This record gives sequence, structure tokens and C-alpha cells, in this order.
Amino acid sequence: MNAPINFALLQAAAAPVAVTPTTAISQPLIPADARPLHSGYEHDGLLVDLYGVLDAHGYEVKHVGLHLSVDMTDIGAWLKREVLLQMSDWCDDHLPSAHDLRLVSIDEARIERHEWERNFEPP
Repeated sequence: MNAPINFALLQAAAAPVAVTPTTAISQPLIPADARPLHSGYEHDGLLVDLYGVLDAHGYEVKHVGLHLSVDMTDIGAWLKREVLLQMSDWCDDHLPSAHDLRLVSIDEARIERHEWERNFEPP
């Protein structure tokens, strides 16, 4: 007597289910052209990567992603502005300034030019 009921349940389970369209919630993503500032910054026990800009005034962290994450979700969208400012201040204190980077670039260009002149001097 239970066999017909079980068969009916199997048929109902095997029937195609109508799929209703759902709205996907999009996560805020770090832009592809965002400049990486530091990888492996620790914030509340979580390793994150900092992205932003560097100019004459210093560093400004605009995006924060999970360290070594592939999906590039911007968790900085959920952080308070004060936290991003603290991260920017940390970058100013621990990373080279724009002036320092410019001096290194000038030195490297001078060394490269000297090497080229030494190796390719006309006869």
C-alpha cells in the first residue's frame, strides 16, 4: 500500500523544479588599476593588503583586501574612515616617501646611464 505513495514522491522529486530568478548581491571589488601599497598588514589579527595612492602629501589607503585573496573583495568598504586614516598614517611611518622613491629612481637612472656609456662607448 505504501508503494504507490513512494513512487509518487519519487516522481515529484524527479520533476524539474522551476527556478525563480534571484538578485545577486555584488560585493565591492578593488579596482584592477589600484596601486598596491603594502601586503600583509595586520588589522585586528587579520592580514590584509592595502591599496591606494602615494603623492607628495604621503600615502592614502583607499581599498583594503584580504591578504593573498583571489577574489579582490574590498573589505575597506565596511571599515570606518578613521581606520583607513590609521592605515594611511602607518604607511607614512613605515614605507618610503615619494621623495625617497624619487631619489632612488634618479640614482638608478644615473647608474644605468653610466653602465650604458661604459659598455657602449664609440671607438
